[in-house]
Amino acid sequence: MKKQMYSREEIIKAISQLRISHLEKELFEKLDNPHSNCNEPKKYLKGQNGNKFSRLEDNPEDSFFRLFNQKDDYAQFEFYGDGEEAIANRVFGDKICRIVSGNYQTGKSVRNVKPGRIRYVNDAWEVTELLDVALEK
Repeated sequence: MKKQMYSREEIIKAISQLRISHLEKELFEKLDNPHSNCNEPKKYLKGQNGNKFSRLEDNPEDSFFRLFNQKDDYAQFEFYGDGEEAIANRVFGDKICRIVSGNYQTGKSVRNVKPGRIRYVNDAWEVTELLDVALEK
């Protein structure tokens, strides 16, 4: 059996990726803590393009998504705003949300089912786990 040889750089890169994955897992476990700080300042995601948001602002105007449980470059997000307007504007794109029940044709309101996860990368907030919503009658 022939042994595979790896360069020092390949080994360092593999170890770094494992450490990053482990740190991300630890941070998201902290985010899921039900005793998180409810008094944290409210921040709203804006400037959506695909699975990224370019801005984070204090004002909810022109935003349908709220950031919460932020720890460093990681956070959770949820729908926040007028459900009828969000449904009419079809803001629940498949790059940021998963509609787990209901549809745009019959939906009148929006219920958050499971928060999404988001990470700050290269000057933008990038969705790493989809937000689950229900469009209800």
